[in-house]
Amino acid sequence: MKNKVSTINSSFHHSLIPFSSSSVLKWDRDNVMKMPADVNSKVLEKTLYKRLPIPSNHFADMRRGLDRAVGAYNRAVGSFEERVLVSA
Repeated sequence: MKNKVSTINSSFHHSLIPFSSSSVLKWDRDNVMKMPADVNSKVLEKTLYKRLPIPSNHFADMRRGLDRAVGAYNRAVGSFEERVLVSA
């Protein structure tokens, strides 16, 4: 007798992720709603103040990297046009 291996249906996989995400969001929303409004806003302010600098630094790094990439691309295209297309 051969062993049968059960595979997960791809539609199950695609529906499991949104379900778990929405469950987490609902649980988090319910917990936040239990807190008094003034305490909730203070906690949110402190949390955002602590969390925003790191993504902000990553976006600044991305901007510098993109600026360098665009500059290198423009130099490469300019060089190609000046040195290769002229002789073609």
